[in-house]
Amino acid sequence: MRLFAGIPLDAAARAFVAAAADALKRNGVRARWTTAENWHVTLAFLGDVDDAAVPAISSAFNAVVGRAPLAQNSLGPFSLHLSNIGAFPTSRRPRVLWVGGPEQEQRFTIAALALRSAFEPLGFHFEDAPLAHVTIGRTTGAEPLLAPLLAAAHAMPVTHLALFESVRASAGVRYEEREVIFL
Repeated sequence: MRLFAGIPLDAAARAFVAAAADALKRNGVRARWTTAENWHVTLAFLGDVDDAAVPAISSAFNAVVGRAPLAQNSLGPFSLHLSNIGAFPTSRRPRVLWVGGPEQEQRFTIAALALRSAFEPLGFHFEDAPLAHVTIGRTTGAEPLLAPLLAAAHAMPVTHLALFESVRASAGVRYEEREVIFL
């Protein structure tokens, strides 16, 4: 199975992301759009894992609350800030379109690092720094992204994190919450 830890979006954040995706569509951006039900922010991508590893992963995920990777900080509720449209690897050759925000509260980074630290003893490695983003579409990268500026930003309260499973279905892939921890 394929697993990742992340932040589920609430209804207001979904509406904000939907408005951003609509702005791209109105600007003529062609993409394979991600379904709104699958929108989330990934904190630690684990990928394909053996069924035998799931209990240890679940245990590590649930043990994260109360850990503090930085001595003066603790893992607790925070706000997720969504403020702009971007692309990976670059806007000149976009392959993945996203809505996110480069400026996040320190607790966003603390949450991501706490999860990654919990999973590393199980053999997982994380190379990229955490970046708060919601994937909304995928393109060929043939045309540069001329992303509209968003008129406003959105701050979503984050009170819990989820361990998601990517489940294949006849209609595509859907993400199901396997475990939830409250901050």
